[in-house]
Amino acid sequence: MTLGTETIVKTMCRQILVAAALVFTPTTDGSTTVYFGPTQPNGIDRGNWIQTVPGKGWCALLRLYSPLKPFFDKSWRAGEIDEVK
Repeated sequence: MTLGTETIVKTMCRQILVAAALVFTPTTDGSTTVYFGPTQPNGIDRGNWIQTVPGKGWCALLRLYSPLKPFFDKSWRAGEIDEVK
């Protein structure tokens, strides 16, 4: 595992480590939207969707490698997770 995001998806029998060189596709304003859910939404690139298990809880963890000054001086912070219907 050298690039991308890492996710553990627990399936019926076992946990699967999804180490991905997932390539996120940014939106037109430069931000990145990531969707979490059991099925990939229509029109959403694979890299912007992380599969979850229906009826099971999940949590998100943001890991930053070599954060820049805005992280340390707190002028940047990660956005909130918003429900999309």
